[in-house]
Amino acid sequence: DIMHAAIFKKNDERTVYNYIYKDGETGTAFIKRFFVQGITRDKEYDMTKGTKGTKTLYFTHNPNGEAEVINVQLKPHTKLKKLTFDLDFAEVAIKGRSSQGNVVTKYPVKKIMLKTKGVSTLAGRKIWYDDVLKRLNVDSRGTFLGEFDGEDKILKVLSNGVCEITSFDLTNHFEDKMIRIEKYNPDQIYTVVHYEGKLKNYFVKRFTFESLVLDKPISLISEEHGSKMILISAAAQPVIKVELSKGKAHLPETTELNLADLIDVKGIKAQGNRLSPHDIKSIELLTEHDDEEDVPDPVAEVSLKEVISEEHQSEAAEKEISQKEKKPVQATKKIELEITNPNEVEIKGKGQLPLF
Repeated sequence: DIMHAAIFKKNDERTVYNYIYKDGETGTAFIKRFFVQGITRDKEYDMTKGTKGTKTLYFTHNPNGEAEVINVQLKPHTKLKKLTFDLDFAEVAIKGRSSQGNVVTKYPVKKIMLKTKGVSTLAGRKIWYDDVLKRLNVDSRGTFLGEFDGEDKILKVLSNGVCEITSFDLTNHFEDKMIRIEKYNPDQIYTVVHYEGKLKNYFVKRFTFESLVLDKPISLISEEHGSKMILISAAAQPVIKVELSKGKAHLPETTELNLADLIDVKGIKAQGNRLSPHDIKSIELLTEHDDEEDVPDPVAEVSLKEVISEEHQSEAAEKEISQKEKKPVQATKKIELEITNPNEVEIKGKGQLPLF
């Protein structure tokens, strides 16, 4: 019976086969890990000792050298006190396919079950994403995503606001409407601007993807009809340009907002804060500052009419002050006093006039 079928790749040192078999002659169970780097067409190869009655007990195909933990259950025997135990394939050295392997047990095996999924035991693997084929590769085609180890994952975000983390298995296929793909970092902070269909308002939220579960999609935005994601950024301080319509007169205004200043980091399912109380006509991502230090707060743009008006007011004030400075100061008219009754004036004391 066929246990596994796949396309053969010559000199493949990443694909590892984990294998346990029972030798037909002795009844002993052996465990082994091996590569298949080269084969001859239409030639059969034996992975066991080749004795009659040999039987396969366990087999897995691991594209990135994963090594799982298994649980082995033995058939009851008078000499056995312990009928079950665990085995970790990571403790088994990778050898050639013709190797005999290590002894697991000399007693009959009842059942072998997977206990823990495997992680890679090989060195980091450089992965690229090919946007044409929508697949991952190791042949330097497309966008470089990074070097991946056993437990690393891929983060993908779709245009409809749905996100998901997956393995970096080269057989994975990705959707056409994907707008972001990168190596998953659970501590990375993301900023999303989205439109809520029911409330008919724009909101901004900041969060991390640490709560995601492998291969389980989750929506970053509301599921209400009309909701949509406007932008997503992994920058520490993304700055956007917003065109507003203010008041009953619908006065246009353009402003720049540093989204990191508008909201703190919250949960991935949070709705976020309202972006503006005014009607929003358009939103544009201007810059993405990766530095976590504060950047200068953006200043709202003013219209040319307002600038000219302010300049005229300033010029008029300066002109008025200048005219006041140039105006000559008039001399105070001198008033001479004349005494009409000198004979009746009597000066007493020290030349001072008496009060009474």
